[in-house]
Order: sequence, then structure tokens, then C-alpha cells
Amino acid sequence: IAAGRYDITGMFVRPLGPQHRAGVRALATRRYDVVVADTAFLGALPLLTGSGPRPPVLGVSITPLALRSPDCAPFGSAMAPGRTAASRLRNRQIDFLLRHGPLRPLQAALDAQLAALGQPPSPVGYFDVAGLFDRTFHLSVPGLEYPRRDLPASIVFTGPLPAERPDLVCEPWTPPPGDAPLVH
Repeated sequence: IAAGRYDITGMFVRPLGPQHRAGVRALATRRYDVVVADTAFLGALPLLTGSGPRPPVLGVSITPLALRSPDCAPFGSAMAPGRTAASRLRNRQIDFLLRHGPLRPLQAALDAQLAALGQPPSPVGYFDVAGLFDRTFHLSVPGLEYPRRDLPASIVFTGPLPAERPDLVCEPWTPPPGDAPLVH
């Protein structure tokens, strides 16, 4: 648990500030119609939780869903989800113990990064950020995920991306003319 917490903090939480500042600078250069980010890109979190005007922020999820739910054992536990009231109680208890024990430093690190940006603490835990995006395109199918009665409506199962891509000629990039939509 300590090694996983260390890796998550170093790879995903600590870069939050520089990622967010880079995104804000890009958004200040022109009007964007939408922002698309991997759901592990925490630089989008202040946009998602802030109160200022912003374009829609869409997430792309390529990993198994880690969202907390009483219908599922905590992410990474390798425990079967269970379908009974007793298993849901077990899941809630384990989740509580993890959040207030081994995962507490991870949340503290996330909230510290937000505080450094003048933001309030995250309204959700690290593993629940995918549920904050205006829409999250989960590159899987429902049959590969544990069923959740409380799955946010913003999560859309899209299936995998095609394995092959068309042959494209890549010319030097230029922004679209006029008011054409631009995705950053």
C-alpha cells in the first residue's frame, strides 16, 4: 500500500499544479469549445470543481473504473463485489478504513496541491475523480466492470478504440480558421 501511495502521489498528484497552470494558460489564449483529458490527469480537477466559467471538460478513462461504491469492494482489493447487504456493508467498512487509514496521506497530498492553487479540498477521493468530469468516455464495456447501482450518469461505456488507425498524412498543425471548434 505504501509503495502504491508513493507512486500515485509522485506520478499523478504532485504534477497537478503545473498541469493545471499549463491548461489555464492554454485556455486563456482563445475560446475553446471543449477540453478532453485522461481521467488520471489531475490538472483538470480545479476546472471540474471550480466555480468560474469554463468549457465542458470531458474525460477519457482507459483503466478499470476505480469509483467507490458500496456495490464493489475497494479498487485493487481483488475481492469479489458481492450481491448481499452484508457484502455492501463490508465494502463500506473497508472503504471507510482505507480512506481514514492508509489512503489518508494520498488525500492529504491531493488537497495540499489544490490548496497551493487557492482551491478548496477535493469533494471526492482520488479514485473518484473520473465521476466529476462532465462526461467520461470509458473505453470498455459494462460486462468488464463490476455492476454499480450508483454509477454516475456521466460515465459512458464506449468500448475500445480501434486497434488499427488509418494512414494519415500529418502536415504541420495550424489552428482552425475563424470560429471553427478547437479541442485542446
